[in-house]
Amino acid sequence: MPKDLALSFIIPVYNRERLVERALQSVLSAGLDEVEVLLVDDCSSDGSARICADYAARFDNVRFFRTPRNCGPGGARNHALPMARGRFVFFLDSDDYVDTDALPQVVSITREHPDTDLIFLNCTVIYKDGSLRSYSPARETGPLGMAECVKRYPTLASNTFCMFAFRRSLLQANRLCFPDLAYMEDICFTLSAFCCATSIYLCARPFYVYNHVTEDSLSENAGNSELCGGLMRCAGLCRQLCDRHGAYSQMLLRCLTRIAVIAFSRLNLEQAAISDQPQVRRTYDLFLRFCAEIRLRFPSRALLLCVANNKTLGLARNLKGLGLHIAGFLDNNPSAENWNVKCCSAEGFSVFHPEHAAVEEAGAVLIFNDNYQTVSELERQLSSYGLIQNRDYLSIYNLEVFSDFLFHEGETRQARGDLG
Repeated sequence: MPKDLALSFIIPVYNRERLVERALQSVLSAGLDEVEVLLVDDCSSDGSARICADYAARFDNVRFFRTPRNCGPGGARNHALPMARGRFVFFLDSDDYVDTDALPQVVSITREHPDTDLIFLNCTVIYKDGSLRSYSPARETGPLGMAECVKRYPTLASNTFCMFAFRRSLLQANRLCFPDLAYMEDICFTLSAFCCATSIYLCARPFYVYNHVTEDSLSENAGNSELCGGLMRCAGLCRQLCDRHGAYSQMLLRCLTRIAVIAFSRLNLEQAAISDQPQVRRTYDLFLRFCAEIRLRFPSRALLLCVANNKTLGLARNLKGLGLHIAGFLDNNPSAENWNVKCCSAEGFSVFHPEHAAVEEAGAVLIFNDNYQTVSELERQLSSYGLIQNRDYLSIYNLEVFSDFLFHEGETRQARGDLG
C-alpha cells in the first residue's frame, strides 16, 4: 500500500450484514491503491463483523476494528479516526454507497488540491419506491475561499458530513470529532469543520448515494430530548459561523432555518408541551413563534406546503396539530407513482402541481426545501404563474422568527449557557 494515501473511507457498521458489502464494493471496485477503508464494527449481533474481518483478510487496503462497547455511529467513527492515514477522510455509512466511477475524480481532486480544507460533492438519494433523485446544492466545480463559499452557498454548512471529504490535518489540528448526540451529530460535525476551515473545493458531480429506504436509522427514531439537544448545539455553531463571517450573517441564518424546520418536522408536540427540559422547552417555544408568524402573515388562508416529502409531511402534521389549516402540498411531480405523493395522499392531503388553477384558491404557499437554490427556483416558478410573494407565497427563509432567535442578544446568552 502506498505511504501517501489520498483518501481514507471510515465505515461504521452495526447490524448491516445485508448491505455492508455493497458499500465496500463501491469503494474497492475502483481498484485504486491510493484509497484505504477502515471498518468499525459497533458490537453487531448479526454477521456484520465476520464480513468485515473477511474483507480485511482479503484486501491490503482494508483494516478492521471493533468498538469495546456499542457507542453509536458517531462514536464508531471517532474510534477509527486516529488510525486514518489518508490526506483526506471520507465518512461512508454502511447502508449507503458511493459512485465507483466518480471515485478516480475525487482522488484526483485530493491530489491536485492537497491544501484545501474541505471537498464538497453532490449526492443521489434512493427513495423507498426505488426512484433516484439528485441532490445538488453545488452548481459549479472548482476551489473557493470559505467566505466566498458562505456568500454563494449559505446553507452548504448545514448538509450532512457524507457530502464532504475532510482534510485529515484540519481535523487533527482542531481536535474535531463527532459529538455524543443521537440526532444532528452529522450536521454538528460539518458546522464545526466550517468554523475551522478557510477553503473548500466544490465538485458538482454526484458521488455519495444515500439510501432513504433503511427503516431503523437512529436519527429517524430520535425523541424530543435528542432532537432539541441537536438543534441547540447546531444553533450555537451557527452563531460561531456568524461571528467568523459577520458580513454574511443574514445568509448564514438560512443554515439555522433549514436545521430548525427539519427538527420541527419530527418534534412530538404533545410531549414537548409538558416537558421540563430547557432545550425541549426552548425548541417548543420557537415552534410556537414560528406558527404565530405564519398565522400573522396569512391570517385567513389555508396553507399549501411546497414540496411534498417526508420533512414537509411531518411539518404539516405538527402545524395541523396547532390548528393551522393545511390545504395540501405543491410538487412538480404530483403523479400518484411518486412515493412522496403517495405518503401525503395516504394521510388525506391533496397534492397539486404549482400551475394548477386551484392553487391560488386553495391557500397560501409555504416553501420548504433543503436546497436554497431550489427554493429560489420555486419562487420564480410561482411568480411566473401570477402568485405574489408575501401575499400568495412565502419561503421559510423569509420568516423573521429565526433571525430573532439567532441574533437576539438575550437569546444568544441563554443558548450559549444551555450549550455549556
